[in-house]
Amino acid sequence: MLKLITSSFTVLLSFIAFVQGKFHNDTQVAVYWGQASEGEPQNKLSYYCESESLDIVVLAFVSEFGKNYANLKEYEGLDDDDQYKAMHGDKQDDDDSFILNLSSYCSFSNVADSYKCPSLVQDIKTCQKLGKKVLISFGGEYVPGTKQTYGFTDEEEGERFAGVLWNTFGEGNVDGSQRPFDDAVIDGFDIDIENEDQVGYVSMIRELDRLAKEKGTKRYYFSSAPQCNFPDKSNSELIDNFELDYVFVQFYNNDCELNKDDVFNFEEWSDHITELGYDKTQIFVGLPSSLEAAAMGFISDQSLVVSKINEIENNENLSKHFGGLMFWDASKGYHSDDRDSPDKSYIFNVWSKLTSEGNSDADQSVLDGNSTTEGLRGGFGSPAEDSGATQDTSSNGSKPSPHFNTSNSGSDRSRSGGVALFDTNRIPEVLTGVTFVLIAFVFYC
Repeated sequence: MLKLITSSFTVLLSFIAFVQGKFHNDTQVAVYWGQASEGEPQNKLSYYCESESLDIVVLAFVSEFGKNYANLKEYEGLDDDDQYKAMHGDKQDDDDSFILNLSSYCSFSNVADSYKCPSLVQDIKTCQKLGKKVLISFGGEYVPGTKQTYGFTDEEEGERFAGVLWNTFGEGNVDGSQRPFDDAVIDGFDIDIENEDQVGYVSMIRELDRLAKEKGTKRYYFSSAPQCNFPDKSNSELIDNFELDYVFVQFYNNDCELNKDDVFNFEEWSDHITELGYDKTQIFVGLPSSLEAAAMGFISDQSLVVSKINEIENNENLSKHFGGLMFWDASKGYHSDDRDSPDKSYIFNVWSKLTSEGNSDADQSVLDGNSTTEGLRGGFGSPAEDSGATQDTSSNGSKPSPHFNTSNSGSDRSRSGGVALFDTNRIPEVLTGVTFVLIAFVFYC
């Protein structure tokens, strides 16, 4: 009997280690989409969601908002007041005005007095059926010294604007006509402020969170995309006063990039999230997805990306808040015709090396009889090979919105692409329960 118990205990420990290794290596990938950085027409949203390598897609951007900043007339390039009024009525004087810029996928409908994005309605639903989360981002690139295009005058305006967003993109007015995505409902809201004006965003997100919890029928996710310089001058108040689900830190176009060992400051961000007492917040390492996607910070040597992620995953303190990789953007990072080709798609290449090598190590560890958790944490194996590109230092843009397009024409998943059977965040409590059952069984016997 004792031999049977011992054998059973060993098998269970191996299984626990295997499960932890599998899920710990399941590095998430978030990608921004919408700015047609490779030119028009950009591939459909669903084209990218159909890739196993993508978990979260962020629609970019609601680029102008706030009663002092959203200027539809100027944005549309309409000099004639009568022409503008014929197209938009009195919307410019409406405090709820905003500009939705998803390149040619959306246009303003005078009849509906709203933006309409017909093809995105089904695409968003397709992404969600595939288990991908669809967020919408607010803000984008701001060039110092230029006109400010988004912001709030006070906290009350931010709180009130949350109601507009809930009715427009959430579940507040699903049957209403003033919805760009009709009855398709997004999964969350991303705040990508870059103009160092932080007024109103904490109130906005808190109100959105309240509406989601009181009136929503599903979980909503909230994120921010700060620059890696700490503390970020545009998003720190939001990060410090609201427990976000994701923090997409931009480790590029700054002096704290991933490929600079002495200044790469993921640890500083992780320590700060820990000090705030946040449990659910996940930090993503944000990277450009091609040489042209950012002015600086692109890493052609994929072995360096794998090595850095491996270091984070193998560090008990850092791995607690590590969520995965964020890329700007989809058009640059995936090949337009051969999306899942490791040779042609940078994002797919990095993801495939991380996941395949990580799972291979987890499998081998169990086969070798190594049942310790430490032996499985983040085992990504050998680094990837250099793709051969070099970093361009010219200033041809940055994420968010490195190639900001000013034209305006007109639940969790498994790596198999299906929906996960349960929330992976509950793995620790499930394993704890199984352990207690095993101990009770041993004492009973």
